Amino acid sequence: MPDKITHAFSDCIEALMQSAEQLPSLMIESAELISNVLINEGKILTCGTGISASDAQNFASQLIHRQAIERPALPAIALSSNISMITNMSQAGCFNSLFSNQIKALGNARDLLLLIHSHDTISSLIPAIQAAHMREMMVILLHGEGNDSIQLSQLLHPDDLNVKVPSTHTNRIQEIHRFILNNICDLIDHNLFGLQR
Repeated sequence: MPDKITHAFSDCIEALMQSAEQLPSLMIESAELISNVLINEGKILTCGTGISASDAQNFASQLIHRQAIERPALPAIALSSNISMITNMSQAGCFNSLFSNQIKALGNARDLLLLIHSHDTISSLIPAIQAAHMREMMVILLHGEGNDSIQLSQLLHPDDLNVKVPSTHTNRIQEIHRFILNNICDLIDHNLFGLQR
């Protein structure tokens, strides 16, 4: 068991180092894009399935409340947080349109969709990207490597951002997603309020 834990640490560090080589500019660009949306009175819609749903909820809560430093609330909606809607649409066999229906109802051209995908089904994520584009919203796709992620990234428009963690290991992707999202929040605080942790 100690060897297994040591290997997990080594694997995580290696994935982080590869991400450190490839992702900083995309993280900065993502924070700038989100900051500009907020400056122009838009809001951030965010979603994901499985563990990525909790990452989406946490990111929205950090924008609305704060991450580390007191500052004004920022408008964000986690589309995976309405339990009544999720169960209602699942019972009706409409889960695939869970996010897209909300984007059509709540989104507009000033807004941005942050879509997080680590390994779960993409059946509700494809319509989400399509709905965002119908509403003339930009999209940031945060994902890892794999066939499903390729399908999602192929839907992106030139103005969208494709933030791909260089790993196929679900645990590593999820760990690095949290690292990325926490740092994007820090950058947004700095961009909008000059705050530094």
